[in-house]
Amino acid sequence: MLDYNDFAVGTCPNATTKTLTVTSEALAVSIGFDATIADGSGGLTFVKKFVVTVADAAGQAKADILITPSLDLVDYIKGMYTGPGAWALTPTSGQMCANEDINRNGVLETTEDFNNNGQLDPRKSDVLISVVGSNRTNSSGIVVLQIEYPKSVATWVDYKILVTASGVSGTEGRASVTKRLTADAGPSPRRPRRHSCQPLCTGTGAPVSYTPPGGTRSRCVPIRIEWHLPTDPRP
Repeated sequence: MLDYNDFAVGTCPNATTKTLTVTSEALAVSIGFDATIADGSGGLTFVKKFVVTVADAAGQAKADILITPSLDLVDYIKGMYTGPGAWALTPTSGQMCANEDINRNGVLETTEDFNNNGQLDPRKSDVLISVVGSNRTNSSGIVVLQIEYPKSVATWVDYKILVTASGVSGTEGRASVTKRLTADAGPSPRRPRRHSCQPLCTGTGAPVSYTPPGGTRSRCVPIRIEWHLPTDPRP
């Protein structure tokens, strides 16, 4: 038989004390960057770093969240730079051409080589992405990424970084950024150091390569000219 009679506060005969830990789940992931790039391997490449942050519903850093990055080359640019003075693309330059690898399978197919040069442009290996250190967020909720690319493709390729955070459900578990490969503002073979390119790291300064790997023509698809001989009027 149960006894429902009240008892004095603090005199519960079967009272126990437990410590509960309330955990908060990761809610959102973001990706950001600064305005700098650095020289990479042997001075032949540029390195650009990105920071990935993960927070919970209270805005507090979430540690030990697995971050998975991926990189897509969106398009490539055709043209050439002119200078000295303010380095700029020539009037007929700057044509953006979509990535020829339409299905992103890394295989050249009959309908994909739009510029008829026998390869896919841009090449997937033009830009590499990696994690600097651990791919799990530290106590500050941070993971650092970097991309590295040959200086010869700087300013000639647009790219998109996508990061996903494991355990983050909903729309905020993914973040992306789309940018153009930038060049530094250092000296070039045609310009002394005192005339360094401005503004810094925006892609508007003269790159190491004055003409892009994708060529200088203003069209993504070559113009096809067909010659038709007149019909012989004789029977």
